[in-house]
Amino acid sequence: SSGINAEWPLRPGVAQVRASQYIFRLLRLHSGFPVVSSVLGSLSLTAAFLQSTLSMVHVSNFVYSKIGKNSNRKKILNVHHDTLICSAVVNLGIYKQGYRQKFRSIPPSHIALPGSFSKEYLPLSSVQVTKHKKQILQELGHKYGCHHCGAKVEKYVAGHIPPTRYLPEFSKLACSNSWNRSIFQSLFSRDVLSTHIHPQVLFPQCRPCSYKQGGHVSKHKSFFKSILGKDGIVMHKMRFHYYFVFMFPIYLLIDNINITITLG
Repeated sequence: SSGINAEWPLRPGVAQVRASQYIFRLLRLHSGFPVVSSVLGSLSLTAAFLQSTLSMVHVSNFVYSKIGKNSNRKKILNVHHDTLICSAVVNLGIYKQGYRQKFRSIPPSHIALPGSFSKEYLPLSSVQVTKHKKQILQELGHKYGCHHCGAKVEKYVAGHIPPTRYLPEFSKLACSNSWNRSIFQSLFSRDVLSTHIHPQVLFPQCRPCSYKQGGHVSKHKSFFKSILGKDGIVMHKMRFHYYFVFMFPIYLLIDNINITITLG
């Protein structure tokens, strides 16, 4: 994560994503809502692409104008809206297919739900977490990081989803036929958690997030009341910051292709 503020060309895009997370937090939106978070995540990445690319275009124009005064060379980059749109779509595809990431990993996590970095999980069949499952959780943690904040640490703890205190409420909602069931099921991505198969699962979790989850659950007795506040939202750093390196070159490449086709 230390490289997230290193190279200047990366900063505009990363700053845009970070700012969008604070907006999501104020609106109490998080990755627990699969459809909403996916849409918001893709919009956030698109805004980051536009800000990063336009910043680099303006910086390049400034540099080229200074060079032109001294060496009679002057090259100005123009902003073409059709190229911007095409490049934005290509960048979203790179993030989705190249990095194998989900758009819902952009918004912040909620401490009582599968986090933005949730990938694989282990079903909990008994009260005790066996030594074998703890070992598997360590492997998953080293591979994906903490499922809430994405932190890479030496040792992970077992993060219970849903939290044990909310388990009776979850079980009741999962088996009911009321409208609450639809709301309840919408809080989980189908590929992450199925309440019909496993009532409770384990994700790798760092200790700070584990402490935050414990405090949050102790404070809020009801799950639905707990998600109304923003104290359960966990901010995270986008680990895929080198993704932003490709934004400006892709814009230049597509822009040159469009110019070649036009001239041809």
